[in-house]
Amino acid sequence: MNLLCLPLSIIADPKQLLMNFLPLLLGASLLLVLSTGYGQDKTIINKSGKVTMLSFKDDQINAIDISALKNHNADLKKHHRDATAKLIKATLANLKNQRNNLRIFYEWIWGNAEVDNLEKDLKALEGYLANKDVSVLTLHELTTLKTLIDKHLFNGESFENLTKSAQNLQLWKTDLFKTFLIEYYNNCYTNATDAIKDYGLDDLLRDSRYLDEQYEASSKVLAEMRNGPEQVSAATLQNLQNFHSRLDGGRLTAIKNDLLKEKWFKQWIWINGGSLRLNPLKFSTNEYLGKFSSVDKLKSGIYEQYLDSLAARYIRYDSTERIESFRKILAEKGTGNNKYTLSNRADADKNNQNEMQALLMTSSLVNDIFIPESKSCASKTGTERTKCVKDHPVEFQNFSFSEKDIFQASAETKNYTTRPVRAGTEKILVVHNIPAAYMLEIQEKTTTINDRSDVQTGIDSLISFATQLSALAVSFSPYGAYLTPKQLISTRSISMAALQAEHQQKSLSVSPAERTLKPPVSEYLQIILEKNGRFDQTVFQEALTKMPSDFDPDAEYMDLPAQRNEAAIFLTFYEAAFTQALKAAVDNVQKDSLYLSHLSAAFSESTLPPSELEPIKNTKAIFYSKILHTKPSDEPVKHEISIIGKNEKDAKDSVIVSSFKFKTGKTYRFQLSAGIAYTFSNFSQTSAQEKDGEILITNTAQQYRFLVGVHVHWGKGLFVQDNRLFGNFWERSAAFIGVGIPKPLENVYLGYSYDFFPGLKTTLGTQFIRNNKYFIQNNQILDERIRYQLTGPFLAIQIDPTGLLNALTLLFKKV
Repeated sequence: MNLLCLPLSIIADPKQLLMNFLPLLLGASLLLVLSTGYGQDKTIINKSGKVTMLSFKDDQINAIDISALKNHNADLKKHHRDATAKLIKATLANLKNQRNNLRIFYEWIWGNAEVDNLEKDLKALEGYLANKDVSVLTLHELTTLKTLIDKHLFNGESFENLTKSAQNLQLWKTDLFKTFLIEYYNNCYTNATDAIKDYGLDDLLRDSRYLDEQYEASSKVLAEMRNGPEQVSAATLQNLQNFHSRLDGGRLTAIKNDLLKEKWFKQWIWINGGSLRLNPLKFSTNEYLGKFSSVDKLKSGIYEQYLDSLAARYIRYDSTERIESFRKILAEKGTGNNKYTLSNRADADKNNQNEMQALLMTSSLVNDIFIPESKSCASKTGTERTKCVKDHPVEFQNFSFSEKDIFQASAETKNYTTRPVRAGTEKILVVHNIPAAYMLEIQEKTTTINDRSDVQTGIDSLISFATQLSALAVSFSPYGAYLTPKQLISTRSISMAALQAEHQQKSLSVSPAERTLKPPVSEYLQIILEKNGRFDQTVFQEALTKMPSDFDPDAEYMDLPAQRNEAAIFLTFYEAAFTQALKAAVDNVQKDSLYLSHLSAAFSESTLPPSELEPIKNTKAIFYSKILHTKPSDEPVKHEISIIGKNEKDAKDSVIVSSFKFKTGKTYRFQLSAGIAYTFSNFSQTSAQEKDGEILITNTAQQYRFLVGVHVHWGKGLFVQDNRLFGNFWERSAAFIGVGIPKPLENVYLGYSYDFFPGLKTTLGTQFIRNNKYFIQNNQILDERIRYQLTGPFLAIQIDPTGLLNALTLLFKKV
């Protein structure tokens, strides 16, 4: 309504303005109520994956609302991005750490430029994962990472719901980081060369053993330097130089050039914080697992030898034909490998399987929500099923596993768990949000009961109490002795049902002194160096080249002062050349040792990379629903029900989900009653009889009368355990026929009765009285004809006669 269109008089009158807007306010309120109610038409899942609101109608779960999880999805993606960035940050830190020489190691393999590019890629990705504000993300080596990060860690959806049927909703969660990792692995593996794909167990074991041996050898060679460079012998220098030369032209060069230069290793440098691994994953191939022995060959062999000796003994010496014993020996042959298996292979298989599932299990069933299905409608479809479900709804009660859960369910019948049921009928109970570690069971105790309604029991108690008061009063009267009960009669017997039990670890060979000829100067110098253990031919030749041009190394050594001076100069040159050669050799071997230490660790901790990965689903739900059924009884009983959750791994861990009681009762087509009837019309009954030669005529008129009778109930019959007011109309309704007491043949009642409560009946109908027709002549009754006369409507209040009988029995019991 537009205020500008209202007359000024109305705007000025607040009361009139309120009256004009009242319909709008009421309409808005109604819309708000309806919209609030509509919010209950959804099944709501909370952040942890539990169902907090279960909405269902006509045998069908209403649409699932996972908005809380979708909000949680943003947090999960950020968590995955942060975890990825953490790995990249650790790799960058290791590349910058000068103590571990990791960057030097990678520069030795790939060269400075490529390592620089890798570092640039990692820094760019780190920033991109943190805030996605890098306008141009240029990648040199890790080119496919950005696309997959966008796809999974920025735009991926962690949660989805799947409706398997109208009665079953499933909530699934996808691990975006695992999905990202698997897709990246498959991309890398597909584009890898044969050097990676064909690298087998024999290659790995060979290279791992080789690298371990060489690293140990480098440590031993370097250990010879422990006394300082000035104490190092020429043999040590030769060992150092030989070690480096052997490596530079051996298997290490092949490993470096034919394998480690593959792009595969650069693509995965970030996953383990910069550590080099042939297989970036924590699980391997079956071929790799083959390196673990599965059988104790020694024990197995001895066992087989023992069986052979037993068989040979039987063949040679058995004269009693113990065939069955011999057959047992033959049956044991070849079983040694099975009897003496080693645990390390089993452990390796188990660990490998666990690690594989830890990555490949990308999808997990968070909550598997069930509600019962109408059995009579299960085979129907479409509109036919819809109609059937409305005509045959399934009643059940919903619970959440933990009483701490915030949980509610729509379309449930109030007090369903405690409401009585008919004989042969079960109760259906559904427990939701059950943790995967728990199994659910229903414990049930039944006790036989008298099939009487609460009203009947109450009336029985009142009558019993009143009768006892009456009996007490009579006992104090002068006539009490005549009415003292003589005998106790028990009218009910309750038998107890049986309680059911309840229920993971060199030198020259000839010295110069012995020679006849004097050695040349060069040999003299060599002898001096050999005595000190520091002669090296290469260094010696290099030192000779630095001597003055007039120096003649081939001249005969005569021990002249000039020769001694030349020798001293030469030894100075030699020491410098030796020190330089030693430093170069040590530097080379130290680098070799560094590279070998990284490679030895990498190969010893490496496994074989599996082929392309296939994600799998974990179909065991984190939370699930369980439908339970109570045991139906054909006899009237009281049920005591407990729903128990038990931890499958810990027998002591159990949870009581719910406990309650209810009764099972029968339905009765025929019911007896006793009560008081009142006839609304005035009437009289006339009777005549001859007495002492006269005709005595008696007229009686009794509108109130005690009556008994039988009720024939409609529908399935009266269900006496249904303690509701009114209840099922047809079953509470009955046709009634009864008679008055006393003189039952003279007072007949026909009518319609209704049980407001089972056992408390109201009957409305008509009364027929007996008024015989007499033919009298000369004060004699010559003929009497039976005749019934309709008197008019009556109203009766009746109860089950058992209460009255109990009262009479109690009142007149014998001592």
